[in-house]
Formats: sequence, C-alpha cells, structure tokens
Amino acid sequence: MLLDEWLDTDVPDVAPEDARAELLRRYLHAYGPSTRGHFASWLGVRAREGEAWWDLLENEMTEVDYGRKAWVLTEDLDALQSPPTPAGVRLLPPRDPYIQGRDRETIIDKQFHRDVFKTVGEPGTVLVDGRIVGTWRARKKGKNLHMSVTSFDRLSARSKKVVEAEAEKVAILRGAAAVEVDVDSA
Repeated sequence: MLLDEWLDTDVPDVAPEDARAELLRRYLHAYGPSTRGHFASWLGVRAREGEAWWDLLENEMTEVDYGRKAWVLTEDLDALQSPPTPAGVRLLPPRDPYIQGRDRETIIDKQFHRDVFKTVGEPGTVLVDGRIVGTWRARKKGKNLHMSVTSFDRLSARSKKVVEAEAEKVAILRGAAAVEVDVDSA
C-alpha cells in the first residue's frame, strides 16, 4: 500500500532533527517522566543512538525525582505535580499503551504482573479508577461472545455493571449478537 493512500494526506516536509524532536516531545508527553534508556528502548534503538535525540530537547525538559533520575517536558510539570484523580471503568485490549509504560507498579500491584504481562496470549485488562484490577478474555462462538473476567480483588456491584456494559461494546465490535460475562475473583 502506498504511503499517501494509507495516510490520506501529504507527508509534511520536515527536517530530520525537527521530526526527531517532535517525536521525543510526544513520547515524553505520553510516557514521561522517562529516562534516555527507556526512550531508546521504546524507540527500538541502542541507548547510545537515543542520546542525540535526547539532546535536541535539553532546553525543554526538567529533571525530576521519580524514584530515579528522570525527565519530563517542562510544560507538563504542573500536570505531573497535581494530576487529576482518575475515575471510571474500562476494558483495555491486550497491549494497550496505558499498560506499556515502564513504571507498571503505579497502575498494577507487582504481584499481578504475571497475570497481565505474558509473552504469549496476553489478556485484556480491567481498569478501575486508573488502576488495573483484573484481566479479561473473550471467545466468540457463532454469534455469541463469552467474556471471562478475573478480578484481582472483589469488584463493586457498580464496577461489575460497567464491565458488563463495556463487554457489550466489545461484542458489537466483534460482530456478536449477544455477550455473556462471567466475573470471578482471583
């Protein structure tokens, strides 16, 4: 497939250094605070290759103590220091960017990492008020979707109800006529 067909727009003519700087800005905005090594790993290059990228934004970043020496975009510092309280329930698909950050302990207890982060057959995750509280798997049989939800602790009645509503959305996306949801505690 041609790039212009895929993007449905012209690729802007940008200097390579400007494109690299913008990519790093977007990375830090989404995943900051971060380190040079984590950025290089995310980018898929050796740490030494990522150094030149990092140097492009040295005047736009602020060093923070985040359990380690890390950096954040200076313009994002206020949001980091007083973030909004997360609220709501969502079913996240396997490998959702939300769970791909390096500081996994901020969103999921370490004791449940093996349940979520698998090399093969990763489950979806249940997000409640910013924390991963369980996993889910769906199997379609004919026109019906069966979803198994395993919570790491007991879900409130309200959270269960929202999980079931989220499961109905997954069923629609998968072309199922109906969904059955089983919620178990680990």
